Amino acid sequence: MMEAAEDAHREEIQKVKIEIGDDSEMREVQSMMQSISEQMYQQSLVLSELSKKIGQKSLPRREQPSKLPDTSLPTVAFLQPEPKISHM
Repeated sequence: MMEAAEDAHREEIQKVKIEIGDDSEMREVQSMMQSISEQMYQQSLVLSELSKKIGQKSLPRREQPSKLPDTSLPTVAFLQPEPKISHM
């Protein structure tokens, strides 16, 4: 009885190993994922450096007053709730 269960367990493990593939495939995939994550990390560092530089360059521009007239609508009008009409 115990042997049959162990055999079934071994067969199940063998099936899983076949589905996953051998260790060399797994190691290859893991190393690819590792290199991809390292590349993404490096790119994020580059992007943060670039955004810092862009931010430093655009700061003086923001300090200058805008020469265009302000045509934006006041946002207060949109924030007020609509009047509720109660029917008695």
